[in-house]
Amino acid sequence: MEDAWKKFEDILHKAIEKHVPVIAAKKSKVAPRHWMMKATSRSMSRRNVAWKKYRELKTEANYTKYKRLRNETNRKVKEDHLAYRRKFWSHLKGIPTKFYGFMTTHV
Repeated sequence: MEDAWKKFEDILHKAIEKHVPVIAAKKSKVAPRHWMMKATSRSMSRRNVAWKKYRELKTEANYTKYKRLRNETNRKVKEDHLAYRRKFWSHLKGIPTKFYGFMTTHV
């Protein structure tokens, strides 16, 4: 049984080496957030740094700073996204073809 399994495994690995192309894995890209302001992006970076600091040294001061930055960042993200949606929907007013085109691709 062991010999049969070893022989099968060898054949399989040789077939894989011969027929399966080897390509480098691509880094996954985060979709660009065109609706986000630069200040919000910077706020997210500061929040992430504060989180790493808190994870390294768990003090009340670090946690308080992280919480403040987290809440501020969340507020900014919501404001930016709301402004983007308002602007987007105002551009669709009076243009039914664009509206229905959007609805068919995003629903």
